[in-house]
Amino acid sequence: MEVWVLAFLPLAVWVWLQAQRIDMLARRVAELELQMFALRSGSPAPAPPQSDAAPQAPESGAPQDELLLTEVVPDDVLVLDNPLPDPSNDVAETTAQSPHPRMHSPLLLDDPPATAEQPPPAAPVEPPRRLDQWLAEKGLAWIAGIALAMGAIYLVSVAIQSAWFTPAIQLASAVALGIVLVGASEVARRVGLKKPPGHPLIAALLAGAGIVTFYATAWAAHGIYQFVDWPAATALLALCAIALIALSFLHGEALGVLATALALLAPALTSSPSWPSLALTSYVALVGAGGFALALFRRWAWVAIARVGGLYFWFFASIAADDVRRALTLISFASVGGALMAFRAPIASDAKKGLTWSAIHEIGSSVAISISSALLIWGWLVVAQAPAGRIAGPALISIFHVALATFAVGERRAAPSALAIAVAGLVLGFMAYLRARGVYAPLGDDFYPIVLLAAFCTAACSILANPEKDARALIASAGSIGMALLAALAAASRSDWHALSAWAPVFMSAAVAFGVAWWSERSAPERNTDVAIGWWAGAGAALVLLGVESAFPPELRTVGHAAATLLFAIGLTWRNWRIAGWAALTAAALAVGHALAPGATLSPSLISLTLARELPLWGALLTFAGAAVTLFGASTVIRRSNSSTSIAEALSAAAAIVALTAAFVALRWVAAGNAGVMLDGFTETSLRVVGLMASGLVLLPRIHESPGLIGAWRGHVLLCLGLLYALLAPGMAINPWWGGPGRAVVSGLPLLNALAVAFAAPAA
Repeated sequence: MEVWVLAFLPLAVWVWLQAQRIDMLARRVAELELQMFALRSGSPAPAPPQSDAAPQAPESGAPQDELLLTEVVPDDVLVLDNPLPDPSNDVAETTAQSPHPRMHSPLLLDDPPATAEQPPPAAPVEPPRRLDQWLAEKGLAWIAGIALAMGAIYLVSVAIQSAWFTPAIQLASAVALGIVLVGASEVARRVGLKKPPGHPLIAALLAGAGIVTFYATAWAAHGIYQFVDWPAATALLALCAIALIALSFLHGEALGVLATALALLAPALTSSPSWPSLALTSYVALVGAGGFALALFRRWAWVAIARVGGLYFWFFASIAADDVRRALTLISFASVGGALMAFRAPIASDAKKGLTWSAIHEIGSSVAISISSALLIWGWLVVAQAPAGRIAGPALISIFHVALATFAVGERRAAPSALAIAVAGLVLGFMAYLRARGVYAPLGDDFYPIVLLAAFCTAACSILANPEKDARALIASAGSIGMALLAALAAASRSDWHALSAWAPVFMSAAVAFGVAWWSERSAPERNTDVAIGWWAGAGAALVLLGVESAFPPELRTVGHAAATLLFAIGLTWRNWRIAGWAALTAAALAVGHALAPGATLSPSLISLTLARELPLWGALLTFAGAAVTLFGASTVIRRSNSSTSIAEALSAAAAIVALTAAFVALRWVAAGNAGVMLDGFTETSLRVVGLMASGLVLLPRIHESPGLIGAWRGHVLLCLGLLYALLAPGMAINPWWGGPGRAVVSGLPLLNALAVAFAAPAA
């Protein structure tokens, strides 16, 4: 007994609290009804009493003349400004006339001020819909419709797997079930028309379940029982799509969403591994095409979202099953369908809240292409694990997405960022394949030609995109960087880095980049400051420098980069491209770097080969001289065109450094005894100091010149380096007074010896 009391006591407390709350709500409703009745009757509220009101001034008579000081008024006469009114018992209020101002001056405000217009009443804010309200109104109907459709699919699946009925009876039963569901939906719709509002959502969901049953039956007739051939199966699926579109006119968007989602999920619910690959691919593609047609025709945003989401679901299912062809086909359907959404303009009566067709029209194409381009990387990873490792499938589909994005951007149907993401997906796909393929086996046979095809297609799509002016820089950066990276990947995939097949496509890609930069001048307001031209010219310059590293042997790269410097200097002078000046400086720095490189075992340099006597001295000096002359020629070209004084001075300084390096290499070669005479350390040091200081004196600015910052200080820097070297090398580094290994030997007379000459040479 106590247990029952303890069980019902909380329930009684809860009932009492609810009763109190209901009573409070009832009183509140009564008060609101009284207020609404008062507002509807329009009776004014009683005016407050005017007990303390001030007495109203009497009506003034005719305007009185002002009293003058010259008028004399007797003392016993009372003078009033306004005469007193006659006595009266009337209680009616008299309206006082507006008194005239003194001296009869005109009024400033003859008309009463205009009343300010009241702002329009704010629209009532609709409260947000709660979850329980949505479940009570629509949620249960959706759950019932989905359960009914899934039950129909499972019923067809069980009938197929069982031996109770013959195949003909199974198909006939499935068709009968679909007809019953569609008929029930029509009955529910007509009942709603007779007794509005009815249950339109239930009618739509019943029709959707029937259409899903028809889809599953049409597939089973060909994919399992082979009752009909391919043309007949295609016709049946097309008939199902037409029926779906026809019923959507009666039942609305809910039917389209349910039928779309469950028709795409039908193979997964009926044991998709038993489906033939070609049949499954064709079924999902045709269902997706029908859903996109419905979404386009009726401008239903949620139907389009359901179609794209279903196709992405089957893409991941195909990737999990290692069926790359099906995955690539379905993701292509998703991208094309998403792009077509942008070509169906919204109408004025489109809904203003929720997911509308206007939003799909604006961003649907960009989102679909971008997501598909990113998801394609999984296809590259699956192909990398295959024994053959051929990349034709994912590569061509990725190139197709770049072309699709180009078309959409050119038609102003997609954002320019969609093309940039498509190019990034293409490049990252090749990189992911290279990284994953290196673990399994060598690259596929088709990697090299396809990566070159992708590079040139990227450049072509960037030209054909024809974006708006504010998006030219984005498209140019994506196209130029993508093409340059793909060309570099093609060169890196060769077994011999210095082979013709490695550096030839790099130089060809550089030529294409310079050609696109020249073509971009037509739409550029100022070619010297245009960012798009800078991207393409910069990509071409980077490819030229990469090609020099691949095409030239180590001992000739100094000359190669010097020649590239001259090429960029001519481009700066001819086309006035600002990026060409920076490219010339970069190439000159690389030329100087290769000239000064000490070399290593795996990467010998010009200096190491010469000192090791693997390269004759005259060949090394000829190489240094060619590089110095070429750099000086580039400096002269820029200086005469007045393009940039700083760049010209920097290039001439680079030529001087290369010439000094040649002199020091020859001095070291002679000092090592290769010429038959060896030089001691102090003599070699003094000659180096003399060379540095002589170069500094030569590079000092002349009186009639107006040099820039580099020209004004380069000579002084070389002089200071010579003096510092003269102080440190003979005084500390090789001086025998400090002891230790590596010290030079003092030879000669006591006063005029080698050490004295080393210090006296700078003074001279």
